[in-house]
Amino acid sequence: MRPLLNASRFLVLAAVLGSLLSAMALYAYGLVDTIVVITRTLTTGDVSTAGAKAVKT
Repeated sequence: MRPLLNASRFLVLAAVLGSLLSAMALYAYGLVDTIVVITRTLTTGDVSTAGAKAVKT
């Protein structure tokens, strides 16, 4: 029973690493999406209610 409990720490480590990797991927996706929206808004110069609705989606 003791070796099984000792080995279970690796399952916890795998879950923590998986959560860390997914959080980093979502952060990177949000950063890229934000940069794309800002760049598109600055290049098109579409600052209006229609542009605000496009940014919202």
